[in-house]
Amino acid sequence: MDPVQTFIKKNLLDVVDSSLQYGQPIIMYRGESKKWKSPISSTLFRDYPFYENNFEFELKYYKQCFQYLYNYEKPFDSEVNLAFLSFLRHNNFPTRLIDITPSIETALFFAVIEEDEEDGVFYRIKGLDISYYMYNYENADINSVVNSDYLTKNLVNHYIFYKDTNIYNIKARRQKGWHIIKKGIIDGLVDETIISIKEKNNIREFLFENKFKERFDPDLRKILKLIKSILDQFGK
Repeated sequence: MDPVQTFIKKNLLDVVDSSLQYGQPIIMYRGESKKWKSPISSTLFRDYPFYENNFEFELKYYKQCFQYLYNYEKPFDSEVNLAFLSFLRHNNFPTRLIDITPSIETALFFAVIEEDEEDGVFYRIKGLDISYYMYNYENADINSVVNSDYLTKNLVNHYIFYKDTNIYNIKARRQKGWHIIKKGIIDGLVDETIISIKEKNNIREFLFENKFKERFDPDLRKILKLIKSILDQFGK
């Protein structure tokens, strides 16, 4: 049995597909290295903690990214929305979004990808899909989403998930990309599985042999060429 199936058989046989229960909490996966002292953290708040409690400055940072990438063009319904933040995140820009996925293989890949002397960690995380609670959330500006009554009052204690549905975000599609928009004290981490260095190396070798990286990490030059060709429609 390959190491991926061995991991699943050993650790995930009790997983129930809760995504079929409309409006109920769903389970997503995330993989990362044990080296991170703040697990399940966004790259923006982990690397630049100043932004976590300074939304105004965070918003300015996103707008600067937008202007840099699109030279003041406006390919989105709103300049800074979830679709844009997801695009940034899948192209290695730090944002408030935390990557998660319903794909066990994808989460495992990120748990074992780093060739260091640290264990990997595989997380199961429970939360609510924002699409059940907000209309036109994907194209609404990020400020109106993050500070909406639903997220700040009705769902303040829940983890909130967002699925990128933009057909032009190739990386998100290949990785079956979802994100955590915000954390809460309800739901959240279901459990974590530590992947030893030896097991981590075996899984990584297997995934690379089967060209798993190429399946969801396409040539960036092709992405940029595609984006340029559909700039007027991107985000709609």
